[in-house]
Amino acid sequence: MWRKHNDCSQDDSVDTALNVPVMSANGTFEVDLQPQEDDGFPAGRMLIEKKYTGDMKGSGTGALEGISGSMRITQDENGHSYELAYEF
Repeated sequence: MWRKHNDCSQDDSVDTALNVPVMSANGTFEVDLQPQEDDGFPAGRMLIEKKYTGDMKGSGTGALEGISGSMRITQDENGHSYELAYEF
């Protein structure tokens, strides 16, 4: 299970391209990845469950089919970044 912490602060600025207020929320999300055996997808199949807590609460589910790999989320003082490695 991966856990991502997002510590955004309230922002009263306006997105000039869309002319709408910029909104933010504080919270975390947890991702549970469950690899599945499936002969129909030899490159892999995975069930995904996500749980959001904090200012916004919720959950989501999904499936990733026909791809295998990994994703790394790195967070530092400059923000966060994603590193993906995958195969079809």
